[in-house]
Amino acid sequence: MGTINEEVKDDEPIKDEPGWLPGWWMGIFYFTIAFSLFFPVYYHLMQGWSQENQYMEQVKTGPKVEETAVTLKADGSNPFRGDSAAVSEGQKLFMMTCAACHKPDGTGMIGPNLMDGEWLHGNTDSVIYNLVLTGIPQEKLKQKKSPIGGPSSPMPPKGGAPISDTKVLKILAWLSQKNTTLLAGK
Repeated sequence: MGTINEEVKDDEPIKDEPGWLPGWWMGIFYFTIAFSLFFPVYYHLMQGWSQENQYMEQVKTGPKVEETAVTLKADGSNPFRGDSAAVSEGQKLFMMTCAACHKPDGTGMIGPNLMDGEWLHGNTDSVIYNLVLTGIPQEKLKQKKSPIGGPSSPMPPKGGAPISDTKVLKILAWLSQKNTTLLAGK
């Protein structure tokens, strides 16, 4: 090492001193290698842990969600019409699954306006319920332009959301309360 005033020259070689890393560092390094070899053997083979067993245990102890399947009444009407709890839940479900295309107020963006009196494919619970369940492919679209001016796009089954048929009925219950031109029955 030189003094502070000593000039450093670019052509001087860097001294490479031989030696190992500090002993404490090497100790930690060897411990991690030993631990990584021992832990899987102990945990998987000696303790009997498996991903399948853990999953089955979580399924047994997890929350139970049992939703009884509800369908349209024999006359084709929605069984949740007028049920205030179902209508409230239907509004929340609409906001989570349908509002992206139909806007939060249902006046339409990519999908058609659901609040006016004009129904493109029919205006009964059974027709709209079946449309939502099966979706509307591009070739069956009756709306060529979206309410915001762009091209209309097809609707995937259940709007592309993983919701149950019962939840679809609750959304339709909310929709029928907001738009009275959606009729009950066939």
